[in-house]
Amino acid sequence: GSLGNMVQLVFETLPVPPLLVVSVDPVNGTTGTAQEKTIAVTFNAPVFETTLEADGDANGYPNFYVTDGAAPNTGTPVPVPAMAAVVISLSADQKTAFLDPPADLAADTVYTVVVNGAGGGVIGQQGQVLPSTFTSTFRTRVAQLVLSTDPVTDEGIAPPVPAVDADRAVTVNFTECMDTTTIDL
Repeated sequence: GSLGNMVQLVFETLPVPPLLVVSVDPVNGTTGTAQEKTIAVTFNAPVFETTLEADGDANGYPNFYVTDGAAPNTGTPVPVPAMAAVVISLSADQKTAFLDPPADLAADTVYTVVVNGAGGGVIGQQGQVLPSTFTSTFRTRVAQLVLSTDPVTDEGIAPPVPAVDADRAVTVNFTECMDTTTIDL
């Protein structure tokens, strides 16, 4: 017997683009971030949630974390001291990772968002690896936005107490510059 005609199959595999961080919230360099902020990092492709939570570096931090400090691994991971209390979740399309600290972040503090890349880092669902560690910094707002008011109330903020004349001007001094379009008089 004959095996018949020989068939040769030729195919080409297309390269899988590398995994990239395409956005972060809060945006890098942001100041005045709310202390109760949930951190979000969006990738260009779906990722495995288990690789976000995995121990990704020599300090025992997961592959996605926030640290109080201007550089990765120089500060204390959030929350202090129990990293296990951090909730990491993914969006339905598995492209956006959310880090929700169980307690508010400290006021007026620089934080660094860290997503570990390279060997042992975050992995996409097509096997692509984040080529290098991604970092982004933000600063939380000061705890007290209202510095003083005139007239003064028991709480130190407006509205004025009822004994104040209705035509009296109210003055509010803030601890940072305010966008006047966001103040409703």
